[in-house]
Amino acid sequence: MCSFNPVYGQGMTVAAQEASLLQACLRCGDADLAQRFFNAAKAAIDVPWNIAVGNDLRHPQVQGPRSPKVRFARVQARQDRWRMQARVLSFVMAKFVMARLVLAMTNSNGAMLPSQHL
Repeated sequence: MCSFNPVYGQGMTVAAQEASLLQACLRCGDADLAQRFFNAAKAAIDVPWNIAVGNDLRHPQVQGPRSPKVRFARVQARQDRWRMQARVLSFVMAKFVMARLVLAMTNSNGAMLPSQHL
């Protein structure tokens, strides 16, 4: 049916889902078996395929059309990365400010300065 990049770890899961779908289709007889199976498998493949293709297409050197869904996911990923970078920067700055405050409130021996006790 399809081949997944092993990096994403989806191949065995989709293959198991397809085997289960094929078994269900076979229980209903062999009339229009291929069409019934391919229609059922389409739903099992759609999401993992879009994830894999979307991840591959986020790299500019990968050739292929970028659907609106892929472009949207790319924008979302960029925004998520910006939010994460802002969080990390905020965390680092908070630690830096706290360290500066502690240093300002202590003498060279690490004891609190009397005039700055809270």
